[in-house]
Amino acid sequence: MYRGGEVMPTILGTRQNGARMDHNTLISLSLLRRSCAAAVVASLAALSGCTTISQAKVLTEASFDDIKPGMAADQVLAQLGRPTWVFGAGWQDHYHVWNYRWAGADCVWFQISINDSDQRVKEASMAPDPKCDGPNSRDSAVR
Repeated sequence: MYRGGEVMPTILGTRQNGARMDHNTLISLSLLRRSCAAAVVASLAALSGCTTISQAKVLTEASFDDIKPGMAADQVLAQLGRPTWVFGAGWQDHYHVWNYRWAGADCVWFQISINDSDQRVKEASMAPDPKCDGPNSRDSAVR
């Protein structure tokens, strides 16, 4: 094992003066490297708890059940994540429409109108998806 007065061992199993290291010294060095690596991993894991990690939400039709008029826009973002597309609307009551698509939706999306003045839900409902130009291939089978 390495002691303060000895020549520092190298990774290749020989000391800097050319002498071979014994088996126990090699095992000790291997364990030291593993424990250092484990300490680094543990430190990174602890630090990751201090940062916000963005995650994409997996939406289903049921995800929209709790969205009601009067709900704060921040609550909607926390529950559903960022909308797929947003556009402004209303020439008197200024608001933005947040649009959400989800897996399994066939030619529909969920729309949420958010008042610009108080950042609250004005209305929320399912609507036809404008990217859908008609029935899909399952519905338009040749008869």
